[in-house]
Amino acid sequence: MERPITTSGFYAILIGILLLIQGIWNLIDPPFLGIFTSNVLHAVIHILLGLAGIWRGIVGNAFGYSLFLGVILLAVGVLFYIEVIGDIIEELLNVNEPVALLNIGIGLLSLFMALAVGRNRRYEV
Repeated sequence: MERPITTSGFYAILIGILLLIQGIWNLIDPPFLGIFTSNVLHAVIHILLGLAGIWRGIVGNAFGYSLFLGVILLAVGVLFYIEVIGDIIEELLNVNEPVALLNIGIGLLSLFMALAVGRNRRYEV
């Protein structure tokens, strides 16, 4: 019998696909959608996070992935607005304000998925 996908697994696969698309796009033709700046390091990180999300969503422990992703993205987004650290984030990852705001939004959503939905809720198709 096939194991049904959890809600957090569905989220991890969905966000993983989006991160993978954005990472590949930024390697080929940055900035993503003409708004979201990036560089090679940033794009590779998105590709790795995207692949990890798809994998964790399929095989399990999407809860841990969502929690990790939420903390990382929220940290990068918030640190962008702290003057000295923001300059380092901007230089290292080529983050601009739209990227920082998107990171905060997706970071909060990922934390919500990890903490509110939890480990065991199922997505019924």
